[in-house]
Amino acid sequence: MMKKIRNWLWQDFDIITSTNDVAKLLADEVKQNCIVSAVLQTNGRGRRGNNWISQKGNLFASIAFKAKTADLSKLAILSAVAVYKTIRHFVCNCDIKIKWPNDILVNNAKISGILFEKANDDFWVMGVGINVINSPQDNLTDYKTISLNQLGANTKREEVLSLFVKVFDELLEEYYKLGFDNIKQTWLDNAYNLGNCVTVKQEKNVLQGVFLTIDDNGALLLKTDGKIKTILAGDLFVDKG
Repeated sequence: MMKKIRNWLWQDFDIITSTNDVAKLLADEVKQNCIVSAVLQTNGRGRRGNNWISQKGNLFASIAFKAKTADLSKLAILSAVAVYKTIRHFVCNCDIKIKWPNDILVNNAKISGILFEKANDDFWVMGVGINVINSPQDNLTDYKTISLNQLGANTKREEVLSLFVKVFDELLEEYYKLGFDNIKQTWLDNAYNLGNCVTVKQEKNVLQGVFLTIDDNGALLLKTDGKIKTILAGDLFVDKG
């Protein structure tokens, strides 16, 4: 049964393979912005093809909306700020950081991840995973995980989704009316490991250097071997060497 969250069409499932996959199909069918969520998903995925462990009670949702490809890097930063603000609403007295481009860490443990994928026509799908009740550990990453429940927040996935959509809507409106500057600054004010030595892993390269800032498109600027390199995609890690 189709419902609505604000002005978004919303379909919630008991069990699904991947909210991203179903959101692509739904957007192609209804030709408008829409949201797909599920109690459980059996084939969730993260960036670089990694598995996203999907446990009951956590939030798995995909938001399909029209966007220009040229805006995508900035929208990735915007989405991180939206999740950051959502998490900040539910927990306090915690160290909440945004790990480039759009993972959220609380007390150095991962609580959320975001995956953008292309759909048909001008649609993009943004998959959002937030640990609400459970904090499954992914042995493929260097980060521990944590949930809102562990941080003392007594909430449910539907409440988290509703607030996230509200914040995301407000940031989209700000972006299209006022531009990227304030959103970028909020991201930088809460950035993980900014100014420090980091490792960035890409599909074919591993780069090490100092994380200087992000540019006006949301790309990471890395000082490496005396040069400043612009990085559009990759995963950031602490440089332990």
